[in-house]
Amino acid sequence: MRSFGVVLMLLAAMLARGADFQIAGIDFFGYGDMDLDAVRAELPVRQGDAWPEDDLQRLRDSIEGALGEQPTDVAFVCCTPEGGRWIFIGLPGSTSKPIAFSAAPQEPLVAPPELIRIANDLDGALQASVTRGGDGVTEDQSLGYALQTDPESRALQLELREYALAHGPEILALLTDAANARHRGIAATAAGYMEHSAAQIRALRAAMSDPNPTVRNNATRALLVLGNSGVKLAALIPTASFIELLYSGTWSDRNKASGALYGLTQTRDASVFAEVKARGLEPLVEIARWDSDGHARRAKWILGRLAGLDEATIERRAGEAAFVDFCLDRIANSPQP
Repeated sequence: MRSFGVVLMLLAAMLARGADFQIAGIDFFGYGDMDLDAVRAELPVRQGDAWPEDDLQRLRDSIEGALGEQPTDVAFVCCTPEGGRWIFIGLPGSTSKPIAFSAAPQEPLVAPPELIRIANDLDGALQASVTRGGDGVTEDQSLGYALQTDPESRALQLELREYALAHGPEILALLTDAANARHRGIAATAAGYMEHSAAQIRALRAAMSDPNPTVRNNATRALLVLGNSGVKLAALIPTASFIELLYSGTWSDRNKASGALYGLTQTRDASVFAEVKARGLEPLVEIARWDSDGHARRAKWILGRLAGLDEATIERRAGEAAFVDFCLDRIANSPQP
């Protein structure tokens, strides 16, 4: 039996215990050749419904009944301006493949209290910023580490940057060897704020195979930000690792992998294009077809680049209902993206 995980993302607002939330939409991944209409018909909820946080088992049971087995993941992701949540359901279809994650480290290393304090304060500031909405949730990635527009979050990120510059080796040791998964997750975030180096990228690449999804998420996000920046070391980030995560049964893996590939395809490098086209097209199409445009947009952008469209054309046409099919037709009929 597959494990069933409910993933709460770093930037997801905390759901109030027992409270109802509105379902902004329901999207799927990993379905491949499965009948999505049949799955949807079995769901006890539809877009716009209110759903109590403490009654998730009925939702799980209905999905299991439609599939004959449990989904690979159900992720509740914040947030519409009205406070609604998106539900992303992982299905065990042909575009969901088992990934061999590394063994959990066993060293009794722990994060220093100062680093834990910064991480906790930053989590709280980011969650508060998401809840408020507006421009505060935007960030600058040009330096190779994230800096939010929200003043409180930005100040804490700069504090994390200062800490990481002074404690790089300790952070990498924590990320690589600590038995405590929460502390590895903190280290993965902190590693993104270190002085950029090949050692930093190697450690973050290795953490992409961590057995804990939060560690993978934080490490992949750090590489995503680096890939979106102008830092030259971004060229060392491997395309293949992100393509592999596109087939993961965990939503956070797919979400961050598509974001990283968005950054890596910006240069329109022919070898990157060829690798994505050959191995990553199917799961990217699933993401691009999500109704949640905020999460689908980066995959649409990648498909547009593979289709040979310039950035201005993608910006203008990505919102069209037929955009994904238009891109696929161009990709199929062009030997080179």
